[in-house]
Amino acid sequence: MKHLSLFALILGLSMGMSLPAKGASDTPQRGGTLTMAIRKDLTTLNSMVRTSSTNRSIRDLMFEPLLGLDLKGNIRPYLAESWDVSKDGTVYTFHLRKGVKFHDGREMTAEDAKFAMDYSLNPKNGASGIKKLRLVKSVAVADKYTLKVSIEKASPAFLTFLTSIGTFSVIPKESLQEGVRNPKTSPPGTGPFRFVEWKPKRRIVFERFDDYWGHKAFVNRLVLRPISNSTVRFTALRTGDVDIVERTPYEWVKMVAKGKIEGVGFVKAPYAGFRRLSFNLGRPPFNDKKLRQAVAHAINKEEILHAAYFGFGETTDQKYPKGHAWYFGVPAPSYDLNKGSGSSQNSPFLPLYPSSTRDQKSGLSAIGIRSGQSRLFSAQRRSSRW
Repeated sequence: MKHLSLFALILGLSMGMSLPAKGASDTPQRGGTLTMAIRKDLTTLNSMVRTSSTNRSIRDLMFEPLLGLDLKGNIRPYLAESWDVSKDGTVYTFHLRKGVKFHDGREMTAEDAKFAMDYSLNPKNGASGIKKLRLVKSVAVADKYTLKVSIEKASPAFLTFLTSIGTFSVIPKESLQEGVRNPKTSPPGTGPFRFVEWKPKRRIVFERFDDYWGHKAFVNRLVLRPISNSTVRFTALRTGDVDIVERTPYEWVKMVAKGKIEGVGFVKAPYAGFRRLSFNLGRPPFNDKKLRQAVAHAINKEEILHAAYFGFGETTDQKYPKGHAWYFGVPAPSYDLNKGSGSSQNSPFLPLYPSSTRDQKSGLSAIGIRSGQSRLFSAQRRSSRW
């Protein structure tokens, strides 16, 4: 059975699919090769550089952070099995898991963790995690399996930063040279898959790491094929060239869900990302609280969900889902044009994305806001995991 793997989407729209793959086995099978088509390729084999988006998702197969997060956003042990924090919150002592092997067979020690953190702190290396580690004063090895980190002042977010390889991943001491952002080979990691080869724009190949300290992967071999065109990716799936594809247009997913495309199923990827409408509170017209409230009441999230995303997902008023550690149960504005009517005296112009729906524009018009299309530039953070 071929599958669509959806790194789906919050505008507050929290996206996700929930139909089971037709004919899929409930019992995982071990062995074999899994080939997956992805939209973007790796950009470098340096595990510390450009650690967001696709690079991070791919590297999560090979590398691991000190700490982890459970599905509710709570910090949990990972490569560090426990930790202590001083009373003033400035000294962290991490007790590393014993017996963890790197992909080259070496055992992970505190020396390796110190090297990885020091590498990220060195501005010559261009590591992505340097900003999140900016409070670090010193990193010291207390013993073979104990790492001590001192920071300038107490920081509630510090432990959270250590739950992602976006900050740094533990790699063997001296496995990356100073200042070399594009090494010829990948440093060994501690993850469930071992790096085999990277042929840019063609394939990235991994093998299961049999000495992995955690739950071992089911497949023997994983091949990622970068295919930027969504039509070509979907065609490769239907012809059997790949087993799974990501980021498939929603109209095709709906056809699969209705059973119009035989031999293809899809699996749920809940809360894999979000779409949102944000206000710049520092500039007119959205420094006006009443105007922001009016717009919030004029946006029909349900209509956008069905028009733009074929109903796949759910509406929300914040990034994290219910049950998550960072979800806050605060009242959210409901779709109600009467509450927004007359809130704007200056009739501001609101630029919209080309994909904005007719009902969205008419809703804004109903509260006295002129709307139209404008080319906008924005940056988004995506937290999808594979």
